[in-house]
Amino acid sequence: MTPAGCDSTVTLHLTVNHGTNNVENETVCEEFTWHDMTYTTSGTYTFAYNNENDCPSVDTLHLTVNYGTHNVVNETVCESFTWHDMTYTTSGTYTFAYNNENDCPSVDTLYLTVNPSYNITIYDTAIREHEFTFGEFVITPPDSGTYTYDFTFTTVDGCDSIMHLILYVQYNDGLEPHTLSNVEVYPNPAQSLLYIKGEEMSQIMIYNADGQLVYSTNEPANELLSVDVSRYAAGQYFVKIILGNKQMVTKKVIVNRK
Repeated sequence: MTPAGCDSTVTLHLTVNHGTNNVENETVCEEFTWHDMTYTTSGTYTFAYNNENDCPSVDTLHLTVNYGTHNVVNETVCESFTWHDMTYTTSGTYTFAYNNENDCPSVDTLYLTVNPSYNITIYDTAIREHEFTFGEFVITPPDSGTYTYDFTFTTVDGCDSIMHLILYVQYNDGLEPHTLSNVEVYPNPAQSLLYIKGEEMSQIMIYNADGQLVYSTNEPANELLSVDVSRYAAGQYFVKIILGNKQMVTKKVIVNRK
């Protein structure tokens, strides 16, 4: 009713706007960016704002963050190692990429050391009915001729190896040793420097009497190589020389301290 006592009607046209409440569920690898924020851990996150109607609003993110797998393997083996269905025969660092159980990109790393086993043939001479010492073994050949002996040994790196001794047995001390090739190793016995001379040498290795590798080079600088043996223990050593034509020559050397 108006102040004058007249009946009246008032009409209200009302618009009610509401806040926005969006809910989002996400499963990702490593990280997820949402409303300009980057998240790297699983959790529930909210974002408050005024929507297009200027009403207070809150969005909710339910986030699961999975991660790639990064396994590191250190292996020291003899000869070869099989990893992820691949066989490796040389030392090195290897990687394997894959998606893990959460379908996230992953990389495993293998640090591999491959130690060799050896199958070595040693040539030497002896005198009939005289003792011949070979490492820990003492042999007395009963007659002249060519004899073959096989010895198993373990390298300093723990790898099982085989050494074949081919022994040329002579009648008496006056016969010349069996000549194998045009390779010289001198002086013998040696005290400080040992000289190795030969043409087209591609690899040189020196083993002690226990079959342990004490020196190795794959690329001799020239036809004459000197090796410092002054720190080697006194005793018997075997010099293995690989020539360019793949011929292998083995020489026995004595290191002394006189």
